[in-house]
Amino acid sequence: MVRVCARRAAGAALRWWIVRNGFRNWGSDAVTQLRRLRSEAGVPEDVRGAAARLTARVREDFTLPFDHDPIDDSRLIVTWIMAQD
Repeated sequence: MVRVCARRAAGAALRWWIVRNGFRNWGSDAVTQLRRLRSEAGVPEDVRGAAARLTARVREDFTLPFDHDPIDDSRLIVTWIMAQD
């Protein structure tokens, strides 16, 4: 549940940034927008990594392939977005 909320928080910030900058074709949901963010060349690598972790698929045994805190990943994305303004 924490990961879902972290994605939603990052997605809310992303939506604000997308609208504010007039970007098009970024999708309408947080996961699609985070996937787009992780592939943007102008975005810092740590922010792209956070977006990649937030959109990573859960393994069959219900674990993730890394040990990062989703709240920290979301915070990193939101902080970067706020610094862009």
